[in-house]
Amino acid sequence: MDKKTRKILTIYKCIHPRDDFDRLYWKRVEGGRGLKSVEDVVEIEKCSLGYYLTKTDEEFLQEVKIENIFKEVEDPKNRKKTIINRRKESFLEKKIHPVFWKGKKEIRDRAATGQCLKKGTLNDETEGMILPAQNQALRTKWMRHHIDKDFEISPTCRICGLANETISHIVSESHLLAQKDYKNVRHDKIATAIHRDLCKKYVFEYAEKCCNHHIDKESRVLENDEVNILWDFTIQTEKKLDYNKSDLVILT
Repeated sequence: MDKKTRKILTIYKCIHPRDDFDRLYWKRVEGGRGLKSVEDVVEIEKCSLGYYLTKTDEEFLQEVKIENIFKEVEDPKNRKKTIINRRKESFLEKKIHPVFWKGKKEIRDRAATGQCLKKGTLNDETEGMILPAQNQALRTKWMRHHIDKDFEISPTCRICGLANETISHIVSESHLLAQKDYKNVRHDKIATAIHRDLCKKYVFEYAEKCCNHHIDKESRVLENDEVNILWDFTIQTEKKLDYNKSDLVILT
């Protein structure tokens, strides 16, 4: 049943076909997808019934206990913890998938890192790409060269041709993407979300959803009696500065 469930989710692009499935069953607050495993649920229920038989005084249930149907008797809470720890250990024992997870100790705000999964605000397809990217499951040129042993493919980046094409390089290290995709797609969208929150706070016109909030020529400079908000504005200084164009400037 679990395999059929994962197969259906893969067909609808909710799960990447090369992603690790152990992390699917972690709690979202712990960095997983919160999926329930039928196999785990059945195991816990069997353990719960067996544990109940050891504690009950009912006559007929005592007869069932004598039959020794349930071989293993354990507190279901402990069994649940055992199953969760077993999945985590299985994930962490792998060589490639837990690279990001093991390096997560260096991240200052770990709770904020998993907020997107905890809140569940992303669509299923987006989550289905974020997790395999963290798990090094996407087949970059470096993966195909070193892991798949396809030596006809060079491991270097297809864009810059200088560094190895890894997930971390694509996401944050490519100097050619820095002024294009990093800025226009990621950086500006984050700044736009902050701009929208400022507009809401200081009673300017704003969109209900961050994705619908756009900054045109008229909204690059917003002002009222309380505050001035400048977007992508060059600051004139007496001393020449190389970097004098701020994303957002707030004057009160």
